[in-house]
Amino acid sequence: MSKEFFDLPLLRPHTVWWRLYQEVIFATATQKNTLVVLPTGMGKTVIAIVLTAYRLEKEPHSKIVMLAPTRPLVGQHCQRFQQMLIILPEKFQVITGETHRLKRVQLWERSSLLFMTPQTLRHDLDKQRYDLAQVSLLIFDEAHRAVGGYDYINIADYYVNQRANPSILALTASPGNVRALCGALYIESIESRTEEDGDIVPYVQPVGVEYIAVSLPQEFLRIEELLRRAIQGAVMPLVELRFIKLFQMDFLGRHDLLEIRAQIFRMMKPSEGSVDPRLYRGLLGIALALRIFHAREILQTQGVPQLVRYFSELETKANQQKNVPKNVRILVTSPWYEEAKLILDQLTEKGYHHPKHPVLLKVVGQQLAQKPKSRILVFTRFRVSAAILTEYLNRQPGIKAARFVGQASHPGDKGLTQREQLALLDEFRVGAYNVLVATNVGEEGLDISECNLVVFYDSVPSAIRRIQRAGRTGRQAPGRLVALIAKGTYDERYHKRSAHKQLTMQSTLLDHARRLREKA
Repeated sequence: MSKEFFDLPLLRPHTVWWRLYQEVIFATATQKNTLVVLPTGMGKTVIAIVLTAYRLEKEPHSKIVMLAPTRPLVGQHCQRFQQMLIILPEKFQVITGETHRLKRVQLWERSSLLFMTPQTLRHDLDKQRYDLAQVSLLIFDEAHRAVGGYDYINIADYYVNQRANPSILALTASPGNVRALCGALYIESIESRTEEDGDIVPYVQPVGVEYIAVSLPQEFLRIEELLRRAIQGAVMPLVELRFIKLFQMDFLGRHDLLEIRAQIFRMMKPSEGSVDPRLYRGLLGIALALRIFHAREILQTQGVPQLVRYFSELETKANQQKNVPKNVRILVTSPWYEEAKLILDQLTEKGYHHPKHPVLLKVVGQQLAQKPKSRILVFTRFRVSAAILTEYLNRQPGIKAARFVGQASHPGDKGLTQREQLALLDEFRVGAYNVLVATNVGEEGLDISECNLVVFYDSVPSAIRRIQRAGRTGRQAPGRLVALIAKGTYDERYHKRSAHKQLTMQSTLLDHARRLREKA
């Protein structure tokens, strides 16, 4: 191979730049089912393309299948492979659930490179419309999804049972549960690199990380105290049932309540005779407390309009004639609820949102003032916040913001179709918008233009999502990451949790890679 470009017969000349670490990973992947863990922007897809060229050279009449979680991502992968491979255009094919089942069989038979969503392939394999015997390479993108009942797992089972010499390439920036992933996808070797590894350092762009802490105003703290007392009242039946003690009430979390709920369900088996009525009161209290916990998180991490919206949704539900959960009626008729609403009304009249808002505006404004052609990505976990933040930013001169959300639609909240998502990303690249306010759809996979600045409006408890978010800057040029954290709130808790999980995940990854090497 050339020391400037990868050089294989099916690769377009002078197209695929050579990097030592990619060649090392490629060499491993030609021999074993390999999990590749690389930071975002470090060329996981390039490795897949080079390995595809290698496999098709060895087995010209075989098929390559690349799986990705979403239709837009599947389409982007197909375009990328077409740009780098010398293969007839008609041999490339995108197959998703939108493709009719009869046409899928025809396309499968006449295509060499198939880019598919896992749900579609799993369904066709279940129906025995075709098999994977001719597939010389199966690529799992965003491989960290191979947990629980995700379709990747069943597809891997089909593949190793139907193919005499299976070859699997799994790609991710954040593996999550490493042992489960490797077991599910029949991984035999792990190739992992971080920004600190010597062979990857020359290609890593520096990213400046800033954490900006804000304090909640007194009005928020007053509502916070009302919510705290409401949670105590809701869980009092659990004290009576001796699931918790009085001193534990202020330390309860949602996870604790879900565990207690599971215990109660196990105790309510009809075969064991009559059910203690106090258990029903316990379940009601848990349901009520969970809703209040959610309100508390919205207040702490999102803002006034978001909590007003949530309360409005609860009131709409309470006013329905049928199928109204009892806990909803109790919540919206509680004295603390009315008191909290009065404070929210006062804040709304003042036009107050959250102490993060002016900080966000300052950070975005300074970035555009210093670098007017910047592309900025703002992450939030809540779709309602994406809409509110987009509107807020667009009031400011020089900021052209757009909301970037998933395809699902909810009452009063229309999602973006695949075509709308891709069009919006194109507009972002050319500068029609300079800020995207995105939910989790912006975290994973989609080829979002290089961002000069990424802002975490809120924190996420997941290490996978934290890594995916951060990977949106510092890919081709130096980047900047700013995390906004409300003191003493879920923001702090989630930030610490995801950071700890990230360290644990990296340690587990190295340990499991060593075990696989020893096993080999």
